[in-house]
Amino acid sequence: MFIQGLGDAWVIIQIATKVIQVLRHAAKNSPKEVTDLIEEAENFRTCLDHVKSVIDNDGAILKPHDEIKRGLLQVLKRCGELVESLQNTASSYESIVKNEGDASDGDAKRKQWLTAFDKGYRGFLRIKWTTLEAAVKDVRMLLQQHMTALQMIIQSLEAEQLNQMQSIMREALQVMEQMREETGGKLDQIIKNGFNTGPVWSMSPASDSGYGPPSPQTKVSSPSIVSPNIISPSLAPHHNGSANAPPREPTPDPSRLSPGPLKLPSPLIDPFEFEFGDNPPDLTLHPKFLTEGSSINFP
Repeated sequence: MFIQGLGDAWVIIQIATKVIQVLRHAAKNSPKEVTDLIEEAENFRTCLDHVKSVIDNDGAILKPHDEIKRGLLQVLKRCGELVESLQNTASSYESIVKNEGDASDGDAKRKQWLTAFDKGYRGFLRIKWTTLEAAVKDVRMLLQQHMTALQMIIQSLEAEQLNQMQSIMREALQVMEQMREETGGKLDQIIKNGFNTGPVWSMSPASDSGYGPPSPQTKVSSPSIVSPNIISPSLAPHHNGSANAPPREPTPDPSRLSPGPLKLPSPLIDPFEFEFGDNPPDLTLHPKFLTEGSSINFP
């Protein structure tokens, strides 16, 4: 896929849309793992569409930052390669069905899809899968990891946190390259340890918890819907010791951190315990926010 500039993001989106259509058509009466993967690919396409929208609306701030633009372009190229691999998989499956016929037996159909994945990703990963479950699991991990990188880039660009964005892209590209070089069976460990230079990039291993890359049985929601409760440490407010200062958000557990939008709590209440509608004459603030015994009186 020939990607020359940031404006070519629409090319990746168009190809991804077409690939998903082909996969949906080919996957009629296919194993559940395949249909779940198609939903993941749709989430990935939606995330790419969001990236394009942010570039169109906020990309002007990148004009003097050539290094960031080059990094973002490389991330888009890696995403394009992933889309191409999906495209090759869909084409391989169509070719197999054309030559062998559409298998009616479940095991035979799974074998056809496994062959298609092996052919589709032969140029992307040095992996030889032995089961369809393993193939789908690894591909879903790849899609999820790329979506995580795109989400963090979107968040940084929208918040104009360009220093953070540069670091994120460097981390993302490093992990993307490492994933391409590893053989099957090691992607779990790469995902677990890949973004390990700070809490923003800490990820848990594949699970159904919603914080790490999903297992093949997990249906992932749209990547545009991210956790509202987690704030990147570099974006969180800082407490200077004053009762009127914005409080620092408690540090989340790095092993269960997911990207989220910037949402600042009120500096005068505990957002974890205060129920709106209450109007006590004397509101004692939570110890997280003030020293012991401090309080604020309402008129």
